[in-house]
Amino acid sequence: MKKYKIAKICGLVYTKLIRDYYSRNRHITQLGYEKHKVHLKNFFPVHLNKFSDYMRDLGHECTEFVYDLQSLQQAWASENDCEYGTHSWQLDILLKQIGTYRPDILYLQDVHGLPHCLRVQIREIFPFVKKVIMFKGYPGRVRELRDIDLILAGTPLILKDYQTENLNAELFYHSFDPDILSQKEIIKDKHDDSHNFTFMGSSGYSTMHVDRFEMLRKIGKETDMEFWLMEETSQKLSTLDKDAKPISHYFPARTRPGKFGLEMYRVLLDSKVTFNKHTEAAGDVIGNMRMFEATGIGCCLLTDTGKNMKDLFEADKEVVTYESLEECLEKASFLQENESVRQAISEAGQKRTLSDHSLPKRCAQLDELMQTLF
Repeated sequence: MKKYKIAKICGLVYTKLIRDYYSRNRHITQLGYEKHKVHLKNFFPVHLNKFSDYMRDLGHECTEFVYDLQSLQQAWASENDCEYGTHSWQLDILLKQIGTYRPDILYLQDVHGLPHCLRVQIREIFPFVKKVIMFKGYPGRVRELRDIDLILAGTPLILKDYQTENLNAELFYHSFDPDILSQKEIIKDKHDDSHNFTFMGSSGYSTMHVDRFEMLRKIGKETDMEFWLMEETSQKLSTLDKDAKPISHYFPARTRPGKFGLEMYRVLLDSKVTFNKHTEAAGDVIGNMRMFEATGIGCCLLTDTGKNMKDLFEADKEVVTYESLEECLEKASFLQENESVRQAISEAGQKRTLSDHSLPKRCAQLDELMQTLF
C-alpha cells in the first residue's frame, strides 16, 4: 500500500458561532499556531476533527489548514515569515502553507477553500501536487468540478448526479469521530435527559429549508421542543409566506443561540429525543451530519427517511423515522414517555454508528480509494 502526504483544507463554516466561541475564550488567540490548532481540534468543530490523526494511523503524512480562521492562520504566517494582504489573507496564507508543506494530495472540504480559477492551475503552481480530492455534501457546481480527481459524494443523489456527468465520484457519507466520547465535557456527567425534545441547526428562515421551517413552527406549537438555532432574523427566505416570522419570534422562551463542537454534543447527549429534517435538496435520500452526530453521541434520533435508510440505519430500531407531521408528533410523544424503548434505540443507534459510520472507518475507505488514483 502506497503512503501519501495529504493536506486537508477546510473551513469552520459557522462564522457567527465561531466569533462567539472566541469572544468567550480570548486566551486561545495568544497560543502559538500548533497549540491553537490542537485546542480547537479538541473542541471538535464541524470539519476540524481527528481526520489527520487517523490518516497518520494508516501510515500517511497528514495535516489540515483552516483557511477561514483569521487568528489561527495569521499565527502561522507570523511564525513562517509569510506576508499577506489585508483583504487577501485567506488565499495568501493558504498558498504559502501548501507550498511549505508540499503535499502529494490536496483534500478539499467542499469548493470554498480554493477558488475554481486557481484550483484548475494548482498543479502548474505546485507541481508536487499529484491529485486533488474533494468532499461534496451538497449537489451542484458540476462544471466547476472537472478538475477534481476524486469526488467524495455525501449522498447517493449527489453520487448519481456526478457520475451522470462522467465525473469520478464515490459514495462517502458523513461520519462521527469516536474520540468525542472520551472528552471530559462529555464524560464528566451522565446523560441526564434534561431536555425532552430538541432541535439544533438552521431553522430555514433565511436558508433553503422551507419544509423544515414549517415543520418546526408547527412542532413548536404542539410540543415543548427547545431550539438551539442558527437563524439570521434580519433576512427572510423569499419562498416563505409573507407573514412568517423567525422561529425565535414564536418561541422566545425556548430558543437559544446555536452551538457547535462539544457544546453541541453536550446538548444532544442531554436530550431525550432530537429532531432532524433534511433539506429539500436531499431529494428522496438521506445522510446529513446530524444523523451521525446524534446517534454517535448516544441520543435518540427522530428523523425523516429516504430510500437509502436501510443502508445507514434500521428504522425504528436504531433511529426513529417519520413521514408526516402527525407521525412525527406521535412518535416524539411516545419516545419521551417510554424510557426503556428510547434507551434501547439510543444504544442501538450508537452501536451502529461506531461500527459502520465512524471517522476511522471513513478514513480507511478513503485510504482504499486513494490507492486507485495513482
